[in-house]
Amino acid sequence: MEVPVAAAVAGEIGLIVPPSARGPGAERPAVLTATERVLFSAVALVMFPPGGALARSGADARILTHLDDFVAGLGRTNRRLIGLLVLAVEWASLFLAAPGPRGRRRFSRLTENQRAACLEHLRTSPRYLERLMFTSLRALLTMGYFADPEVAAALGIAPAVLHRQPSPADGLWPLLDGAGESARAATEPLEPGAAWSALADGGELG
Repeated sequence: MEVPVAAAVAGEIGLIVPPSARGPGAERPAVLTATERVLFSAVALVMFPPGGALARSGADARILTHLDDFVAGLGRTNRRLIGLLVLAVEWASLFLAAPGPRGRRRFSRLTENQRAACLEHLRTSPRYLERLMFTSLRALLTMGYFADPEVAAALGIAPAVLHRQPSPADGLWPLLDGAGESARAATEPLEPGAAWSALADGGELG
C-alpha cells in the first residue's frame, strides 16, 4: 500500500491517538513527537498488521498510546536515544535503497513491501549497528503491543494476581507504596542495625 502522506494514513488506522482519546491520564500531553509517531505507526503496520498471527493488530492494540506512556517515564538521555533511533530508521532508506521503484525515500513513505524489506535488511545485516537498530525498534514495538490487555490474554501472559503477605523484612526498606504502609503496620518495628546484625550472625528476623 502506497503511503504518500504517512501521518494521514496513520491517523486513519487509529495508531496516532490524540490526547483527548487516551483514556486514563488523558490530561498528560503526548510525549512522542510527530516524527516518532509516524515512524512507529509505519513499523507497526509491518510487524503487527491486520489479519496477522494474532487477530488484534497494532492499531487495535493502541501501540502508540502504550509507547507514549512508557517514554513519558524515561529520563532525558533515554528519550534522546529513542529519538536518534527513530531518525536513523526513518532516513536509512535514503542510503540503503528499498527494492522497487522510488526506493530511496523516507521509511514512512515507502510501500508496505518496501518497509518489510528494509526491516529485514536491518535484521539480517552483517553490520552490528544496523542489527542493533532493528532489535531496539522491535523491542519498543513489541513492548507496546504486549501492553495491550487483550493481546496479553490471547498469548496467555496476562499478569497474575499476587497476594502480598506482610513480612518482618518490610521494616528494612523504605516505603514504596501504600501496601508497604499496611505491611509495616502489621509487623513489629525493626531497628535496621539490629536486623542486619541478626542476619550477619546467621540468625533470623522476627
